[in-house]
Amino acid sequence: VRFYRNSENVGIVKNFNRALGYAAGDYVKILCADDLLAPTALERSLALIQSNPAVSLVTTGRLLVDLRLRPVGYASYCTEEGSVDGGKVIDRCLFGTNYVGEPSAVLFRRRQAAPGFDESYPHLLDMAMWFHLLEQGRLACIPEPLTYIRQHKSQITQDNRRTGQLVEDKKRIFSAYIDKPYVRKTALRVFLWRLRTAYSVWKSTAGDRPGQRISGFLPPVWFYMLLPAVIAADLLGHAASRVRSIRYLRQAPGGS
Repeated sequence: VRFYRNSENVGIVKNFNRALGYAAGDYVKILCADDLLAPTALERSLALIQSNPAVSLVTTGRLLVDLRLRPVGYASYCTEEGSVDGGKVIDRCLFGTNYVGEPSAVLFRRRQAAPGFDESYPHLLDMAMWFHLLEQGRLACIPEPLTYIRQHKSQITQDNRRTGQLVEDKKRIFSAYIDKPYVRKTALRVFLWRLRTAYSVWKSTAGDRPGQRISGFLPPVWFYMLLPAVIAADLLGHAASRVRSIRYLRQAPGGS
């Protein structure tokens, strides 16, 4: 075990890249300070990538928990174990969200991660790296929640939402990949992406007159006409995620 400590706070992206620079093994597994791994997470992730040279990225299901480790949601790219073409994964995430998961949920080959995390993405640094890896191979997925991701208000993610950096990163990565040959670019999918991004703006700036920022994606009158349906879909998605998290928790050894 080798321990390194930065002499000053260099930020998450530079910190990840320093860790990659220190790494000497064939595989990389990041574990953020807030998160936890199930006892079999490393074993099962490593088995998938070692058994299939075409796999460039492995992810597991994630149980989203609060500070007391109580489940508040569940997320996974897949519903059954297997692998998916990398281009298809990028296509799905580009028009939706980071379905692959947070840094603690994945494992990848160190040599394929060069030249490191893109420092121009202060928020979507993980998604940008996953796309880089997925252009080199397939995604292997384990649906069971072998990673526990803590959720709390002081996370960098929440700051990036409030400052608008999250939306800026979404715009940049969308522009960078929308014309890739494996992306299914249709008018409907682009419209829905604009609607979801405008909703992200609205949620992060509620009470601060977000109309001007929304207009960068959709005419505000269209957005507010569709807003009730978008809110309803969002609430249903959160409710379904919480139900799945409770189900997985009960299935786990010792669950109740």
